Amino acid sequence: MTEVAQNLQRNDIYNLCNVTLQRSYADARVLNWLLRAFGTIDLLHVDIQGAEDELLDGTHLLSNVKQLHIGTHGREIHRQCRGSLLSHGFTLDVDYPPRTFVRSPYGPLLLDDGILAGRQPQSVTRDDITSGTPTQLTPAGQRETTRQKV
Repeated sequence: MTEVAQNLQRNDIYNLCNVTLQRSYADARVLNWLLRAFGTIDLLHVDIQGAEDELLDGTHLLSNVKQLHIGTHGREIHRQCRGSLLSHGFTLDVDYPPRTFVRSPYGPLLLDDGILAGRQPQSVTRDDITSGTPTQLTPAGQRETTRQKV
């Protein structure tokens, strides 16, 4: 975990956003605890080598996650995770099954693991993700552009 923290420090991530590292076995109990503790999570990345569907099935607070990226390991797990995300109201921006060749906006990809990337529609728009300009939503729901020092 020290290596992860050092990498975040080298890339100046701590000055861009609030980062919390939690080392634990990934299960629904831990994820529910984190979601209760933090309230809302901007981005959750899940890559837990075949247990993704169990994690999603046991998590009852997914509506607290604004964006979710999942590495899937097997076509059946991918299908189950996709269904779970859709049933929790996520909009899928990326849906690439494992062991496939896909044409992406970034060029052709040969995938071993699958990729699902979803977002809660009320929290982040696709333009926010792809614009390259950091934005944040004000309490009134109006978009406010963050200016970066160059």
